[in-house]
Amino acid sequence: MTKITLVTSIVKVFLCHFSFSSIVQHLSKLNPKGKIHNPINPMEYSEHDHLKDKDPIVIDIYEKLIAELLNFGHLKIEPKKTSIHLGNRFGFAGVYTRKNYINLEIHLNYNLISDRVSKVEQASTHRFHHTIKLTEPNNIDQELLMWLKEAYDLKK
Repeated sequence: MTKITLVTSIVKVFLCHFSFSSIVQHLSKLNPKGKIHNPINPMEYSEHDHLKDKDPIVIDIYEKLIAELLNFGHLKIEPKKTSIHLGNRFGFAGVYTRKNYINLEIHLNYNLISDRVSKVEQASTHRFHHTIKLTEPNNIDQELLMWLKEAYDLKK
């Protein structure tokens, strides 16, 4: 068994028995600086990097968001330096964690008009990035999930 296969197996067992927030807390105790060292690619970031030192509500929001998105089908979670990219084949959303909230950026092919949208950037002729501030898990409602599903389906 290779090291990668062994690590993958351990992670799968660990995830079956613990919630994401308990894993983050456990990893914080193992590495107080919060950075998980990846010897293969030291510039690689983790979800933990984005959730450390945040209020517990941010972890609750993130957990609910990911749980709901997994209902759509295949989900790629790609932590980057400043955000967590979410995709299926291509990226359809981005998570920007803050101290006590999350800015969720949703990519759609039209300009979404809603009081919930705090910022819109037109990335190209038919691509708009909409920023929505999530301050509690209940912000992840049917309306938001409908927009996320549209974005998800656009990037298949």
